[in-house]
Amino acid sequence: DNYIKKISSRIANKVRSKILQDNCTDTGCSLKVFDKQTFLQFPKFDGIHRFLPALFKGYNKKTFFINVDHRVRLHGQSKYGTFKRLFAGLKDLIRVYYIIKKYKKTL
Repeated sequence: DNYIKKISSRIANKVRSKILQDNCTDTGCSLKVFDKQTFLQFPKFDGIHRFLPALFKGYNKKTFFINVDHRVRLHGQSKYGTFKRLFAGLKDLIRVYYIIKKYKKTL
């Protein structure tokens, strides 16, 4: 990844973690294991994969993180530029914040 993508990813992860309190340092890892029944309770949207740790924690489920190595992309190209990711990510961040807030009100 280029320098801009690395820096923007770090900033985005810090902002997401601070706002959603999910304790996840990087949601960019595509390896995620989760409970299907809980997952099926979540409202569906395009960027949900970036917010699974926050959603599970917001639904009072335990989350565990294991560090993995970053590997260079061997095939294809990223579908997102820096600004497209920024705007989509902010919109989804707000959406997830309210999904979790709404869920906690029902408890």
